[in-house]
Amino acid sequence: MYLESKGIWDEDAEKTCLKESRDTVVRTMQEAEKKKRPHWKEMLEDVYYEMPPRIQKQMQQMEEHLKKYPDKYPLDQYQTD
Repeated sequence: MYLESKGIWDEDAEKTCLKESRDTVVRTMQEAEKKKRPHWKEMLEDVYYEMPPRIQKQMQQMEEHLKKYPDKYPLDQYQTD
């Protein structure tokens, strides 16, 4: 209201701002979706300073599982080691 009372802001400025913001968000999301996702290990490696043995074991099991069933996962969408 203050900006409107000073003639700095109006309904057209509001519509333009919202449209530009939406366009920026959509364009940014589209660009991000084209990029490969981080390697799956990063979800565990970036959490722990020193990885607990149980998590190390789970990572090992996951790695073996992915090697055994690579056709069941979209691994091409993820970065490699």
